[in-house]
Amino acid sequence: METSPDLLSLPDDALLAVLAFLPARTLFACRVACRRLRDLCLHRHLWRSVCVESLGVLRAATAALIPCIGRLKVPLRPAAFLLADIACVVRALELTVRIGGDAILAHSLIRRLSAVGGVTELVLLIKCRRPNALQPLLSAAFEMRGLLTLDVTNNSRRPLPSDWCEADGVPSLTRLRYDSPSADPFLELLLRTHAATLQHVELHRLEDVPASLLAQALQLRSLKCLPCEGLWRLVALPGLAHIDLP
Repeated sequence: METSPDLLSLPDDALLAVLAFLPARTLFACRVACRRLRDLCLHRHLWRSVCVESLGVLRAATAALIPCIGRLKVPLRPAAFLLADIACVVRALELTVRIGGDAILAHSLIRRLSAVGGVTELVLLIKCRRPNALQPLLSAAFEMRGLLTLDVTNNSRRPLPSDWCEADGVPSLTRLRYDSPSADPFLELLLRTHAATLQHVELHRLEDVPASLLAQALQLRSLKCLPCEGLWRLVALPGLAHIDLP
């Protein structure tokens, strides 16, 4: 009589493909089943695509075992303390900044993860209405090396400043999404700094689109923004293939 194949009879590559469908909490639960699952459930290839949204996964006792995290989007204050002494590579980081204290913690967390390296995507939802409190955070985000994607939503009802910037940044961004009611100084700083590398730009809610700065992004391939008079400046961009005007 034939028996159905056991899950553990699969080769490592196939078993990793199955484990990739499990959430982070379940991966930790599977570790105790056997020695093989213990090793595979902590495989670096697996955790590169894992999204951690639960603080339970980041308990100090278990977070030290995680080789890397694909995406981290948990409440800022507990995450900052839990990751204080952990050298864990995080590929994508999502932070919500509501008050000045959040900005300080976000600044510290970004600096720490930048020192470890590996962060290629940063998402900032800003609700704090104290521009001075945001300066260290914006500076840390601006100085991140190797960052490829930056997503900023400014719901603070105040323009984000850039007068803290004293040195030129290193261009690296290929994708920028900026959601703000106006083209504030921080957006203009980002467009100037990353003009040589930007390929995809989305500008939401902006009626005063900085077309003159976008015209300097010679690698630009796609643009999404509101219609404005200055878009004719972009006609000369050699690689621009798509403009979405909602």
